[in-house]
Amino acid sequence: MPKEEGGIGFRDLGGFSVALLARRLWSLAQRPETLAAKVLRAKYHKNSSILDASVGYRPSFIWRSLMGVQEFLMSRLRWRIGDGTGVRIWGDRWIPGVPHNYVDTAPRGLEVDASVCGLINPDTNQWDRTIVESCFTTTTA
Repeated sequence: MPKEEGGIGFRDLGGFSVALLARRLWSLAQRPETLAAKVLRAKYHKNSSILDASVGYRPSFIWRSLMGVQEFLMSRLRWRIGDGTGVRIWGDRWIPGVPHNYVDTAPRGLEVDASVCGLINPDTNQWDRTIVESCFTTTTA
């Protein structure tokens, strides 16, 4: 409702709510040392990132709300590959255009815990096309 009619001026309160929750979820993911992040990790996602966590059994309202915007946030995130050492080929969501942005089967010829740096030519800092094309389908490569 417009301010002139007694509202607070938001055009889409639902969208605003999603944006605030997504911002909070991103903040918790970026600052895992905060008290709120530590409490949520201890209760809901001991062995995973908050971005990979699930709703779980008997979640609180805030946890259910955060998990409700998780896929919204994840679908809009993009990896900054850099040197590739911090991105797992098989376990991270790093490939745009692939369902869920990650490789769901281990690439041929690479270890399951291999990082993206193994796909980059260290001399040119470009993708090593030979390795990429031998490990992935033509569509993914």
